[in-house]
Amino acid sequence: MSLKPEQPLRVGEWCYLPAQDKLVKLDSQGQVIETAELDNLCQKALNYFLHNAGRLVTRDELLNDVWGVRDVSDGRISRVIRVLRVTLGDDTKEPRYIETIPKRGFRFVAEVAPLLEVAAQTEEPAEPAPELIEPEPQPESLDVAPSVEVVEPQVIVAEELPLKPKARFPWGYALAVILIVAIAGWWLKPNEAAIPYLRFTPISNLAGSERSVDVTADGRYLVYVHTPANSREEQLVLQQRDGSDRRVLLKVNGELLSGPQFSPDGLFIYYQRQNFGKSCDIRKITLDSARHVVVSDEIELQCNPKNFRSRMSVSPDGRYLVYPDYQDDSKNIALMLYTFATKGSERLTLPPATSRGDIMASFAQDSDHLAFIRDVGQTTGQIWVMSLTGREPKMLFQPQDRYPAGVAWFEHDQKILFPGAQHHINAIDVATGDVETIAITDAPARDLVAINEHIVVASAGENWQVRLVKTANPIFAKTGETVDEALSEALLEQNPVAGQPDAVVSRRSGLQHVALRFSDGSQQKLAEFASDFFISEFDYSADGRSLLVGHANALWILTAGQAPQQINKSDERVGGASWGASGHEVFYFLSQQGHWLLYRHDLKTKKATFVSDRFDFYQESPAGNYKVWRETRDSKFYIQLKDGAPKILDLGEVSAATGTGFVSRERGFYFPKQNKGSYPTISRYDITTGTVTDTGIKIWGAGRLFTVSIDEQVILRDAGRFGDVDIAYIQF
Repeated sequence: MSLKPEQPLRVGEWCYLPAQDKLVKLDSQGQVIETAELDNLCQKALNYFLHNAGRLVTRDELLNDVWGVRDVSDGRISRVIRVLRVTLGDDTKEPRYIETIPKRGFRFVAEVAPLLEVAAQTEEPAEPAPELIEPEPQPESLDVAPSVEVVEPQVIVAEELPLKPKARFPWGYALAVILIVAIAGWWLKPNEAAIPYLRFTPISNLAGSERSVDVTADGRYLVYVHTPANSREEQLVLQQRDGSDRRVLLKVNGELLSGPQFSPDGLFIYYQRQNFGKSCDIRKITLDSARHVVVSDEIELQCNPKNFRSRMSVSPDGRYLVYPDYQDDSKNIALMLYTFATKGSERLTLPPATSRGDIMASFAQDSDHLAFIRDVGQTTGQIWVMSLTGREPKMLFQPQDRYPAGVAWFEHDQKILFPGAQHHINAIDVATGDVETIAITDAPARDLVAINEHIVVASAGENWQVRLVKTANPIFAKTGETVDEALSEALLEQNPVAGQPDAVVSRRSGLQHVALRFSDGSQQKLAEFASDFFISEFDYSADGRSLLVGHANALWILTAGQAPQQINKSDERVGGASWGASGHEVFYFLSQQGHWLLYRHDLKTKKATFVSDRFDFYQESPAGNYKVWRETRDSKFYIQLKDGAPKILDLGEVSAATGTGFVSRERGFYFPKQNKGSYPTISRYDITTGTVTDTGIKIWGAGRLFTVSIDEQVILRDAGRFGDVDIAYIQF
């Protein structure tokens, strides 16, 4: 059956226009003032609801008529419903569009009626969402999207169109059903209908980015770090939660502030002040009793200059401070326990060599239990807990949809809150490990702090604004910088074959997706990711036909006209993937018992074979004329030219997780080099001369940060900046 309504419709506050296959909002003159941007699958589901307005639609019907299959998980249906609700501005408690009937299905409750008249729109219609291949081992659709086409607006006069009768619902029967459901609700398990849609209420509302928030025990005062818009200055700000009495306690320029924490009485503030590569101190600010005057600001202890900007935590009994600190021996970050009485530190955690380390610690109210994030190669994060008494860390959960940017204890230490994808606030039960979504918010969140069981404070907003910049490579050209900004595109990989489309990571349809970009600017979507993880690997094969994409904990091969192929198992933790010189094999690292093992995956036979346990980085050049690796025994890089002997490389300090950040070209390779007191810069190793040249181009952020054109004349990088993030709260 066709899911597309044939005539224009009034749908609650929206209007459906069949020519564009879109929901829009119109002003009094018939001009389009807002368009509901939905991907193809969500639009199909919406159209199905419009056809069946007022009628109970079961999940089986949705599977049969929208997906066309019956083996789709309930989670996929729930995702579509959540996207529709957020887009339409619906509320699960008082639904105006989609009502959930527990254990049965959904009902579209908004009034759907013929649209009397729509004037010609002067605004260009939005691009229709292209067909997509969702990256599942067994995708629902294997069709490749056509290039985007623009649909011309038209005049629609309702009287000239045949009117399809509106579906009428037997309301007497509905009352009986509602009564039965209400009685059943006393004992039925709660479902997504109970998930509230909450809007953040701003507290700070400053121009720029506010983050790393903490709250006094009585909930009256906040402390946070503020970076003004378009500035390198950072400020430590103290403010009352009601928005009054805001004071800047400290300003620095060129240094980094992070992790401010109140003492239990609220009269001391501990924070980290760092000049990267040069110095790192954890300092203590003493306030007067009225919290109006800084009495002193002194060093409490010192930390490693290579440390990570992350949250610290003071125990509620005031005895301990837990902070992250870089370990020179293991080259990752461990949690340290500082005792105020003895002024001594001890190491709490021992993250494996395959981990970037442990960060974002948070004390429970009992001052004994800790929750923290174990970072995995800057791509995924695991939620761990441990007791200071037993000292036995335990992994609770590894989110599959977003890096968990903060944890907070909740409900009398029985649950831990963390932010999820698509603006979700999730909670994990510490005893059972069960995870539930407790709220859907109007903005992404991080740095969660639970004041009580009803109020949660967070940094709310888009943390990063992408700005893709094309720069003439200063090693080969002196023409300066040219800029090609595309705020919805985070990455671009040039096709090695002339005349073939490049690949981009884009958010044109809202969700992160991979697309082919043609010379005329049009795009063809290859795959879409509902989760918000960074892309860690993004490389074309030598023949320009396939893309290797590392996303979250999965490695994908994307080829136009073919189903996406995941080359690792879902329960395997992998990283550092790259194409082999042959073009039909992929090398990647598999984590086993805290160590990296190098594997080779043959795309023809679809089999993986073990290669070596000696490396934690390995890459072959596309032309096959050299290979580079790093030995775990001495942490040194090696290069071997074709028909040559291995040679030790002196690259300085490389700022990259295993396998990420290296770009190989025929005459040399590029890598991020860490510089003392500054951001990493892109450097190049010349395989002919054996020299390292610094381009001077700075990079920052996470995931795949830059790429280089095939002829090495152009460097593309994300030169974005912090977004407009506010300290805000939600109330349950």
